[in-house]
Amino acid sequence: MAACRLGEGLLRCRDIAAWEATDAMAGTDMAESFARSGNLRAAVAIDEQRLWRLEQLAHCDALDEKLKTRGGEFLARAARAGNRHAMVAYASGIHFDHRGGYAASREFDDWRRDSPGMLQRALQAGEPSAVMLLLMAYQDDSNFASALIPDDPERAYAFHLLANRLFGYTVSDDYARSLDAAAMRRARELARQMHERHFEGRKLDGKLAHVLPPALQRPDGYPQDPCVPEA
Repeated sequence: MAACRLGEGLLRCRDIAAWEATDAMAGTDMAESFARSGNLRAAVAIDEQRLWRLEQLAHCDALDEKLKTRGGEFLARAARAGNRHAMVAYASGIHFDHRGGYAASREFDDWRRDSPGMLQRALQAGEPSAVMLLLMAYQDDSNFASALIPDDPERAYAFHLLANRLFGYTVSDDYARSLDAAAMRRARELARQMHERHFEGRKLDGKLAHVLPPALQRPDGYPQDPCVPEA
């Protein structure tokens, strides 16, 4: 848990610094636009997020410069220790700084080797956010993490059905367009089994469906501390 929180905290420092350097004025302009239109609640929410980021930056500035670069290392350590949120966060690749030839690094090779298995283990441990990443991975190759797992329309449909059971998400018939009746029956049964086996048939808050980027949003307002999965 400590490695997970430290890793996420250091990645938060990295990403907030990048945001403030490039996109902060866009947020300010949006807040002013909301205020002019009379939507004061939205304007205040944006300003509160900006204040929170600036407060975080003040804490980050006090850290040792060498420590600031180690967020991915601590996240990987937590993932390999079995923290199920860290496994999904690490497998998603959110820890990579997309500069400096990162895909030619040893860390990238380690991640490419470990990521698919970590997602499966996180699912088996009952981590909700693993469902959506596996859904995307079986459906297409929309990012590096998705491209590490071969596309499988039947399993992708099963994960759409699982997301419906777990979070109440709508399932479009388009997702089953390439499947025959037998494949659709297998997908429905697999979704039912995964829902019972990994999540005990529960319904969960849709906010748990996605691994949270560690940075730009304040952590309050979410159902739980992601580094401390609920039992």
